[in-house]
This record gives sequence, structure tokens and C-alpha cells, in this order.
Amino acid sequence: MIASVHLVDTGVVKNLSRRVPKPADVPGLLWSGKMLCGQLGPGALPDVDLRRGGMVAWWKDDAALDAWLADDPRAQVYGAGWHTRLRPQRSRADWPNAEFEIVPSTEPTTPDLHAAITLGKTRVFRAPRFLRAAAGLEEQFVDDPASVWGVAITMLPRTVMTLTFWRSKAATDHYVRSGAHGEAMKKHYDFPSDTHEFVTDGGFFGFEPCARGGARGGASPAPPER
Repeated sequence: MIASVHLVDTGVVKNLSRRVPKPADVPGLLWSGKMLCGQLGPGALPDVDLRRGGMVAWWKDDAALDAWLADDPRAQVYGAGWHTRLRPQRSRADWPNAEFEIVPSTEPTTPDLHAAITLGKTRVFRAPRFLRAAAGLEEQFVDDPASVWGVAITMLPRTVMTLTFWRSKAATDHYVRSGAHGEAMKKHYDFPSDTHEFVTDGGFFGFEPCARGGARGGASPAPPER
């Protein structure tokens, strides 16, 4: 299995009305989610831009993703945007069809770059406390010299997600265990039961970026190629 993230800037109407393919309609597609995106930062509320969106998906293999990009007209909307293809390295998460098998890669990669996805479904009545805690985590990310680029994502009505790029796998681990993130883990996450105070399901995925392309501009441009 692999993951892919596709980001595109459109008008508000097109972004909100855009649909993503479903596994029943696309061979090799295991799961997909429609995204609205925002810039990571220290604010108490997410900085969501209704013109900016995309799709995150799990795929059976590279061939399934290649076929969708080449043959499906619904893939054309993402042609003017930015995308990344991610090969799983580790996971601590429970998400539909996210049974990533960790296998050695035979494709060219960027070993000095690491990607992380966190996602979960918010507990609605605890959302205000979650947003306050998340603001500290985002500020820590922005100030971390080992962070490269990141984007905050929501999938209506309840799913929240972040995609972040780091200069190394070790930098990701250090962020998780230190600062505001480390304190939040101690306060809001119970390791023995693997439960989180603010979200259900979801968790953490670590990836090796094996392909990136396209561009995003604006206040949160795509990470530079290495």
C-alpha cells in the first residue's frame, strides 16, 4: 500500500462542490477523503481557506495510482496543483483500510526528508479544548528549525488531519516527544489503552516521500524539491 496527497487551489464554489473518487469506482483505491486546507500557525482557530482543497487516499500500489492519474477524468482537476506520493515507514493508527505493509523501497527516494500524517475524528463537545491544544502544537512546528512545510486539513464533518514534512525521521520523533506536543501527549493521550481525549480512531503515520510534483503558491507554498 501507498498513500497520496493532492492539493489544488480553486474558487470557493468549485472547491466545495468537488467530489473525490470512491473505492467502489476506482480499481486499487482503498480509501479517499476530500480535504479543505489551512495554514499551520499558532492561532486558536484553524486558518481554513475555502479556495484550497484536495484529496488524500490510500492505494493498493503505485500502479493503481498511476492508472487513476492517467485514465480518470476526475484526476485532471488536480493537474494544476501539487501532489506527493508517500511510502509507509511506520504507523500507530486505526483507520479504514490503512493496513500499510512496511516493505523495502526499490524506487528512488529522498532519504533526507520525512513526512508525517496525523488524523482522527474529533469528539465534538471537546472541540474547543482540542483547538486550544492544537494551537500550541502548530506554533511548535512553525518554530522548529527541522520542520520543512506543513498543512492543516479538515474533512467535514469531523475528521481533522495534518501533513508535515521534516528534514529527517529523527526530527519528527523529537517534535513528538518534546515541547507542547510532548506535554499534550502526557495530558491527553493514554498509551496503555491507545485512546485520545480529543479524537477517536486515527493516529500517526510516518512516510518516506518517494515522489512530488506540481506547485502551490500563496501563503503556504509547497515544500521545495530536494
